[in-house]
Amino acid sequence: MKTMFYFAQADIFIDTMYSDGPGDEDVNTKSGRQTRVKVKTATPAPAANAQEIQVYVDYSVEEVHKDYTHLSGRAVARIQLESGLTFSKFGAGFKDASYSETIGGQKHNWIDISSANGIVGSVLQWCSVKIDGKGDDANGNTQLRGHLSVPLWVNVEESNPANRGEVSTASTSLPLTITEALSSHHPATRALAESSSGKGVVKIVVSQAPSVSAKTKHPA
Repeated sequence: MKTMFYFAQADIFIDTMYSDGPGDEDVNTKSGRQTRVKVKTATPAPAANAQEIQVYVDYSVEEVHKDYTHLSGRAVARIQLESGLTFSKFGAGFKDASYSETIGGQKHNWIDISSANGIVGSVLQWCSVKIDGKGDDANGNTQLRGHLSVPLWVNVEESNPANRGEVSTASTSLPLTITEALSSHHPATRALAESSSGKGVVKIVVSQAPSVSAKTKHPA
């Protein structure tokens, strides 16, 4: 069976948070106060049928002052692989997201943390957070949005167009040459291309899944 390098991708959203106490559900950001923000992903895992990749994203916002409001939420992305593809192994050159930062002052707008330590080079290709708004913040004011990109090696069924050197029309897919891959923004793509330099064309497929309806739930 043929194998192929592939990016499993999906948008992720968290828009409902839960109170972990001891304070109320209102994060109060203002001048002179600080708020601790954390974003983490669990190591991606394949489903038992090898046709789905699962990624957990955890988000928390905590006041570093009285009354120490602490909100947290979790979303799980279940990314379906294209028909005819099954998981083989994870690609090299990526890491779990692990972001933690203390932010000062009033912050009611979206904050782009895509270039922050702990996000760059991770499975979160980009990420923005909102930590405060008017009123209680557990239902809508405190949010996360981002885009997951997980590099994989996948097995390709003989009937799949990718096995015939064609691009599947089932999703947005793009075969890249080594030269094109070297200029890719994703570190996993670059690492793969560099390791394969001089060996001809490396087939890399970037598959854009629909936005994941990731149900937010309280972490266990």
